[in-house]
Amino acid sequence: MSTNYASPDRITLKGLSARGYHGLLPFERTEGQLFTADVTVFLGERGTAIAAVTDSVTDAVNYADVAQAVVRIIEGEPVGLIETLAERISDAVLAFPRVTAVEVTVHKPQAPLDVAFDDVSVSIFRDVDSAAERAPESAGVPQPASVAEPVAEPVAAGPAPEAASPVAEPETTAPAAEADADAAEDEAAVAPPPQAEAPTAYGMAAPLTPRPEAAAPEAPAAPVVDAAVPLPAAPAPVVQPPVAAQPTATRRRPPPRPRRSRSRPPRPLRPSPRSTRCPCAPRRPRNS
Repeated sequence: MSTNYASPDRITLKGLSARGYHGLLPFERTEGQLFTADVTVFLGERGTAIAAVTDSVTDAVNYADVAQAVVRIIEGEPVGLIETLAERISDAVLAFPRVTAVEVTVHKPQAPLDVAFDDVSVSIFRDVDSAAERAPESAGVPQPASVAEPVAEPVAAGPAPEAASPVAEPETTAPAAEADADAAEDEAAVAPPPQAEAPTAYGMAAPLTPRPEAAAPEAPAAPVVDAAVPLPAAPAPVVQPPVAAQPTATRRRPPPRPRRSRSRPPRPLRPSPRSTRCPCAPRRPRNS
């Protein structure tokens, strides 16, 4: 059995689809859209020859694991560009054993474009050597707090810290004690005597306190009048003229309106037919 090294063996996975939240626009991060990835895995020198003989999945690249890794990246942390998404997929596939190179194509069929289109895709090709060259560059990139684990630094064992020695309180000297005793005696001599207690209705004693006497108000001092200085004359009272009473305005009623008679006006007198005839004219008999 021989292997053609000019055309290495490969495993191709097409149409790996998942819903992701990648993009630069706000609605792409909130609503999400469908992303599709085509992955071609290039194997090593022996390719699939060993797996074909042993017929064991342990000697082959399990494409089911590769597909799950690609879908996890699409559904994982959102990025702004599909170029970054394709780069992350290639790094995940190159981490599998027996994989020497990978070709990744990421499709974004629902890209926010203002023109009619069928698909938008980005294709990249990465091998193990290019991944090793990019490793030092990515080493300086700070990792997120959820991924980077803090390394506990060993603490050098040293002597235990000494316990703080208690501070000794200064002792009171004899002259100071004698001065305090003299001050206490002086305060006892100056203090007023205790007041007598009077019995209360409930058998309890209450101190008798002297009732303060109300101080009498002082009378105002009489002014001193000098006889030599004449007193100013009192001003004459100003007499205001009497104010005439103003007539109060009264509301006058309008004159009463004449009452209209509800009776009909008299009819004009019409002349009778007899009055038109001359009184001298003879009358005709009625029976004639």
